[in-house]
Amino acid sequence: MSRALAQRQHQSVCEELQAFPLEPVLRAWAAAALWGGVSLWRSLMRLDLIDELQLSLFPYVAGEGTRLFDGVPKSYQLDLVSSTASSNGIVELQYRRHR
Repeated sequence: MSRALAQRQHQSVCEELQAFPLEPVLRAWAAAALWGGVSLWRSLMRLDLIDELQLSLFPYVAGEGTRLFDGVPKSYQLDLVSSTASSNGIVELQYRRHR
């Protein structure tokens, strides 16, 4: 699959997810674990639906990419709860939403 086709398909999925009314569904769940890309996380942060965020940082330099927190309101505060570094260079970060 060409990179351009993959990007168009990704954009289409992102647009469909943004059009889907996630907020009432997610607010009804007591707890949920979601995996997704930057677009999903930004949408959830803008809707203030994230209570805890766990990130795994891998020692890889891509040279370019999409920043996770671009476009998120500056008032969106996270408190670092824990950070764990492994011997292979992966760093696990756990944040909680500052309320």
